[in-house]
Amino acid sequence: MPPEAPANPISSASAGASIARSQETRVWFNKSSSSIHGVLRQLRLDWGSGLVLIGSHTRADFGPLSECSIVELEPDGLSSTAYVSWCLDFCRLQRVQVFVPGRMKMDIADHRAAFEALGTRLIVAGDGATMQLLEDKGRFLEQVPAGVRLHRFSRVRSWAEFAVACADLERDGLTVCFKPATGIFGLGFHVLDEGMTSLKRLLHSEAHRISKSELRAVLEPAAIFPELLVMEYLGGAEFSVDVLAEAGEVKAMVCRRKPLNGRIRIDGTSRTELVAEGTSQLMAREPEVEAMVRLLVAHFQLGGLINVQFRCRAQRPEQPCLLEINGRMSGGLPYVGLSGLNLPLLAVKAALRGAGDPWPEMPEPRLPLRVQERSEMFVMPDLSTPPASHWLACADHHFEARLPGGCFQFAMSKQELPLRVLCDVALRHNSRRRFLFVSKVLGRHCPVRPAALLEVARKLAEKLILKLKSEPVIFIGMAETATTLGQAVFREWLALGGSGLYIETTRRRTGGPLAFEFAEVHSHATAHAVHLPSAQEDPHGWFQTAAQAIIVDDEATTALTAAALAEQFRLWRGGDGSPAVTLAVLLSWHRQSVTKPHGLAGIESLAEGAFEFHTQAELSTPPVVQQALDMQVTARRGVRHGTICQETLPEHWKVTARHGERVLVIGQGEYGFQPLLLAEWLEQQGVSAWVQATTRSPILLGGAIQHLRRFPALSSEGHDEHLYNVPPHHGYDRVLLCLEDAPPALDHPIWQVPGLEVLV
Repeated sequence: MPPEAPANPISSASAGASIARSQETRVWFNKSSSSIHGVLRQLRLDWGSGLVLIGSHTRADFGPLSECSIVELEPDGLSSTAYVSWCLDFCRLQRVQVFVPGRMKMDIADHRAAFEALGTRLIVAGDGATMQLLEDKGRFLEQVPAGVRLHRFSRVRSWAEFAVACADLERDGLTVCFKPATGIFGLGFHVLDEGMTSLKRLLHSEAHRISKSELRAVLEPAAIFPELLVMEYLGGAEFSVDVLAEAGEVKAMVCRRKPLNGRIRIDGTSRTELVAEGTSQLMAREPEVEAMVRLLVAHFQLGGLINVQFRCRAQRPEQPCLLEINGRMSGGLPYVGLSGLNLPLLAVKAALRGAGDPWPEMPEPRLPLRVQERSEMFVMPDLSTPPASHWLACADHHFEARLPGGCFQFAMSKQELPLRVLCDVALRHNSRRRFLFVSKVLGRHCPVRPAALLEVARKLAEKLILKLKSEPVIFIGMAETATTLGQAVFREWLALGGSGLYIETTRRRTGGPLAFEFAEVHSHATAHAVHLPSAQEDPHGWFQTAAQAIIVDDEATTALTAAALAEQFRLWRGGDGSPAVTLAVLLSWHRQSVTKPHGLAGIESLAEGAFEFHTQAELSTPPVVQQALDMQVTARRGVRHGTICQETLPEHWKVTARHGERVLVIGQGEYGFQPLLLAEWLEQQGVSAWVQATTRSPILLGGAIQHLRRFPALSSEGHDEHLYNVPPHHGYDRVLLCLEDAPPALDHPIWQVPGLEVLV
């Protein structure tokens, strides 16, 4: 049962500021199949900031909605007219600029003018009549133009017609199959197999094979039945072509050859051979297939995102025959995105262009490319997978997130980036504070694209430069979570013309002098220190004289830790000339039970709101809190003693970059910015790169944490360290671990990460 509402419910956030409309792109995907998840995720990652993904479904627990910033529950049971009217109202309310319909797309397409009058562009294959033709497979195949190879087929509506069509194919030694003339996902497809009995089908799950006698017992008593297509069975390879088109012209397409696994008949003989090509798909140029696709798109005047299916006869060399055209996106589009061609992203950009504007630039796909079929970040919960957090949009700017052991309620007053883009939730293994906001853009507990991390850093720097102008500022990155973000914000500050000193708090001593210490009382390791810069590291003496200081952290729940830091800094300076301290965070929370901390001049954030957290289960005993700084190993000085310029990529890191490969770069604890620079460089070379870091923070499985590795600290300092969300079957081609300290012994558990390479 859900928890009771709090006595003082969170106040409405409807008055909060939002991104200016000119800076947003608002794209809506209505009810669709679960295969849309990868499309939404890749669109969000590759677009970067400014994209507002809106999702709706008739089921509140529809998994792919987790990728959306705004989620709506669709009404069920409406007529097509009523549903189109609801869609028009929704587009008006949400200021939808691009609508990609899945549910009732034919009816929606027939009202294109009404949507465009609202400023909403549709991404559809054509008008309703054209899409209806594509759905009616038999009628569609009869209208295919010359030059497109077809398999043999007949349209039947009675057992007598079925028997005639079947005999015609069998006379030529062809295997017979059939399917309904309308339908998706291969539902109703069967191959005739005289060796198949009802018992064998029942016990061996041969659901797609049936004997003629069993079929006859079902069909013959029916005087007439819904139209079936009786076809020759094509036992060879399958080709799936993902296409972006407009007004009958192909703008981009990629052909995926799906693996063949099973027996095929040797052409002209009765012999068969077993073909087992594994599970990977091959994307490559297929001139004959591509030529047929262009003919089809032009003949039917298709547009938007479509998928064309071909299959070969059971012979080599293969001759692809057209199966069907799906007037919708395919679930395989994320594979195409690995080639560098994000077709949904390009479709949205094309839809947004004004009259006379050119098409967006079409990148040339990196082909050939072999991709492995797998579920990347979206797995359905089972006994071995901890349940993910379940998000609900309760009202405008209000959210609820549930996970095993707790429930969050949010009311957002500001979302310059949507809450769902910025964070997910989990439970801390900590007795003082059980909840945790797991950032999706910080590069700590979850992998993040370097461009996405640097984009949020730029947004924070732009807000700060407007407030503080360009006078020298002390930037303090909060260990360990925000050391990478802190340096990234400082880099963007310098790029905007600002000047200042960057330094970070630390739990590690360098052997150099300390300026002061302070405590983070709710943490797993409470002690923090700030080292004293030398004259070489701070030639202008800004650490002692600058009038402004900025503390960079991931989120502020009470801001008490930042206030404690500011107070110790003030005491170290002796009270006179103390800097005005601003806290810069991704998320800022205000809670009725928390008194605003003293010592801070203000808080700058990308999102603000209120939240309530309710524990709903007994949680295991957390580890002992560490109260002192690490003393066993002397850490590098690095930026712990300050710097007035950004760090650079280490020249001795000799890393190769191969187009299209997938690389995860991992930093070590507080050492995260130079790994970010490496990931950024890899991304610039055409690599699909992600970055994250190890952490001391103990977190429970579930919610945003789907996998954990716990091991002795890589610095050999005696505490535990963690790496989250890098499971054994992680799917990266390489994992680059960037170490601040010497490599661990060969029996250290970190070496169990598949594909691991170490840089020191």
